[in-house]
Amino acid sequence: GLAVSSGKSKTVAITTYGGGFYVSDAEHDDWRIGNKGLTTTRLTGVAFSPNYERDEVIYAGAIRQLLRSNDRGNSWQSVTLRHVSFGQKVANKLEDWGVPRDWLGGPDPRAGRPIYPTQILIPPGGNSALFATRAHGFMQYDAEAQELDVLWDDRFELINALVMSPDFLLDETLFASVRGASVMRSTDGGNDWETSDHGLRLLDDESSAEDRPAYRPDIVLAISPGFGADDTVYAGSPGGFGLYRSVNRGDDWQRMPNILTDGGEQVIAIALAPEFARDARLIVSVKGRGLYRSEDGGKSFTPIGDFLIAQNASIEHLAYVETGHVVAASDEALFLSHDDGQSWQLVDRPVRYEDMRDVVHFTGEIERLEDARASAMTETHLTAAGSAVSLQFIGTGVSWIGSRGPNRGNAEVWIDGVLHSTVDTAADDEQFSAVLFEMDSLSAGPHTIRLQLPADTQQHTPVAVDAFDVKSAVLP
Repeated sequence: GLAVSSGKSKTVAITTYGGGFYVSDAEHDDWRIGNKGLTTTRLTGVAFSPNYERDEVIYAGAIRQLLRSNDRGNSWQSVTLRHVSFGQKVANKLEDWGVPRDWLGGPDPRAGRPIYPTQILIPPGGNSALFATRAHGFMQYDAEAQELDVLWDDRFELINALVMSPDFLLDETLFASVRGASVMRSTDGGNDWETSDHGLRLLDDESSAEDRPAYRPDIVLAISPGFGADDTVYAGSPGGFGLYRSVNRGDDWQRMPNILTDGGEQVIAIALAPEFARDARLIVSVKGRGLYRSEDGGKSFTPIGDFLIAQNASIEHLAYVETGHVVAASDEALFLSHDDGQSWQLVDRPVRYEDMRDVVHFTGEIERLEDARASAMTETHLTAAGSAVSLQFIGTGVSWIGSRGPNRGNAEVWIDGVLHSTVDTAADDEQFSAVLFEMDSLSAGPHTIRLQLPADTQQHTPVAVDAFDVKSAVLP
């Protein structure tokens, strides 16, 4: 996920599949890792409160969880998501009254599938979060009442895109796309939905079932910052049917001229400039072909960002931070442009590997402990002579994150098979998620860090491994 805060002081946040949560100011030179309170680091969507500068609230998603932070992403509280249909609620009440459970019929077929948020929006006011899911429709969480409501639950489908009108308080308009199906529209805050696909040919309905691809393409959406006046929304699909635009709030759609001379555009991301109402500027990402910019609302496009092609980066997320300032994300990396997408640089940010990740290898006697003060809620202790942990990584630096305390011992730090130092983690007071070792002068490339309790030691005090932070290699 990728999100940019509103207000004067722009903040960028990303969520990752395995590395957790990262946040930075608009210059992207000071990244913070915010995994405290997370029980999983496989995150989905992310959204800032419209009042972020005052309330410091961020929402994120994970399987079975809606995550909320009140302190700029430093720590998280989890709202457990459980699907309870109306029929189940009635059955639960009847069971409370003594009716045997086996008299109440079969379970809801979705009851066994976890709720998985895909996209998150926070309406003006910041007291609630709206989010779409993989199989349970559209939901709303009221933070003040701490109540979860299912607003739309009539499709057993994945909602892969969700956009909100900038004038949501007035028009309550939302657009959502259902994977491989259509675009939906709500004009009452998500309570009722209608199909909005007149003229929108993003699926090859004319081909036979045998000829259709096995995958169902995701339809991406972007709404105009001036939607209240221009009624404009865009849609695109990796199915190869190009870019579409509606200028009447989704009543009708028109296919825009080809982005590529040979057609077949697989549009996987769209970003509209903050001053779109004035300059009609937008950027689209075409799978396998790079980025293209339009200055006339999508009537014509110019290729931009050769650097991204050179990096073999397929951009799946695009967002304007402010006029001319754009961030883009591929599956593996984050990029930054200060000239409206013409040139780009790879953002140098840390990458966290928590102790529970399968790429962090432990040997010997260890003990894994759950502790809310640790990153991602766990620490693993090396507890006997010769016990060790290692991580292979690609980068220019690495940090060992762990805890200090009165009952902590010593560990050898080996870098690329060479003993670098011995670190004493004993301290008078406990300190969690501390940097116990740091090295940032490695050559760009593959390396290995290994921590080991000395083989000849008689110590009985453990050494704690919370995580490793890898400094990425910024390529020229």
